[in-house]
Amino acid sequence: MPTFNIEAPFALRTSHNIVEHGFKGESKFEITNAVDAKNIDVLGVIWEEIKIVPTPNGGLLKGVSSGFQDENEVLNFLVRFESAVSSHFGLTQGNPHYGGVFIEIDLYALQITPSASSSSGGGAAAMHVSDSLAIEISTSLSLAQADLDKLRFNAIVDLFFAGSRASTPEAKFLNWFIIIEEFVENNMPLNKNFELLFSEIERAEIKNFGAKYPKKWGRVAGVFETRTEKSRHEKLSEILHAIGVTEVKSVLGGGF
Repeated sequence: MPTFNIEAPFALRTSHNIVEHGFKGESKFEITNAVDAKNIDVLGVIWEEIKIVPTPNGGLLKGVSSGFQDENEVLNFLVRFESAVSSHFGLTQGNPHYGGVFIEIDLYALQITPSASSSSGGGAAAMHVSDSLAIEISTSLSLAQADLDKLRFNAIVDLFFAGSRASTPEAKFLNWFIIIEEFVENNMPLNKNFELLFSEIERAEIKNFGAKYPKKWGRVAGVFETRTEKSRHEKLSEILHAIGVTEVKSVLGGGF
């Protein structure tokens, strides 16, 4: 396997803070000790040398390892390392009320360099060239007087807001998927365009049966009312096509 020299700076972050009228509470974190180890197994990868150096706002993971096939394996390790170290710190944090601690590796500043011997196949010196790209997106926003009159607040709007301020795709998905479920599964005008799973006569029979078990029925009463013959993903696909969304492309050029 090739040998990689790795330098991964990371920041100590807090999940949130408390801001109220006349009060503000937040958590600050610092790493108080350095680590310097040799020939150690970290998350299933052998490191010939690994150091954790504290910095003012976080730390620096610096090490040498021949436990990776390529740079993608290094990146996969760092994802696991980020999660494992964040969980370790979180378990030792006394009071997460004012913000839970986690680390965030600076992937833009990350340096992964093959050693001279592994990149050249011998002891000769070798040069490693790499590049990176940074982009910034600026969006103009407006809020007019007419918009103020149209503002609405409900549970769905609040879920959208929670997803908007979530920092990870997974957290956004958890909030916004509930909106999709509400839109696709429980919107009666929308579901009129799809054949219901049960006919009107069948729904009446099911309701009569459920009435015999009122406590249990209350937990499932609304489940079958809007269920359709087509599944959620089939309906969502048809809705997207109906509004002209027929293809999705990523910034990397891929599509589906």
